[in-house]
Amino acid sequence: MRLAPLALALPLLAGSLPAPPLPVVPPPPVQPNDNRHPAGTLHRGVLRLDLEVRLATWKPEGPHGDSIVVPAFAERGGPPMIPGPLVRVPEGTVVEATILNRLTDSAITVRGFLPRPATAADSLVVPPGGRRAVRFVVGAAGTYYYSATVGTQHPDVEREQLAGAFVVDPPGPVRPDRIFVINIWGTPVDSV
Repeated sequence: MRLAPLALALPLLAGSLPAPPLPVVPPPPVQPNDNRHPAGTLHRGVLRLDLEVRLATWKPEGPHGDSIVVPAFAERGGPPMIPGPLVRVPEGTVVEATILNRLTDSAITVRGFLPRPATAADSLVVPPGGRRAVRFVVGAAGTYYYSATVGTQHPDVEREQLAGAFVVDPPGPVRPDRIFVINIWGTPVDSV
């Protein structure tokens, strides 16, 4: 009879123990974008594009180098990419784009989703966890880009991983090619 109270007390004590910590899951790896395949779905002159900004693990020195966690663009359901997914359409295309900010602690400011040539500066602020939509006709043929900044950034720091090519092709057939994008990652070094 003396064992019964002790048997009842053990489950109560076990329930009050702290739960083990959850494993930390690293963000998915960044995929290098070769800019050969346009993002979105182009149908009857309308490009539907669903992009998101999320954290990813980037290895700027190659697969065997050190890694850093950075925000990166991705198509919904696709891997994060640096440079961001290629936007490539013929002149006169209507773009219907949504941008989802999967960052939980910072707003993003997106630029470059507007008719070209641009007549004014543009920006689309997307709060943490928020989604914004934009619709426009692309405008003149040319090679452009889109980009985003996270929160506020010191003017001396150059971190342009949130950027991608935006190409508007002239009417007619397009020869196969490849778009080369160079991104910047730098912080000035004090010379003293």
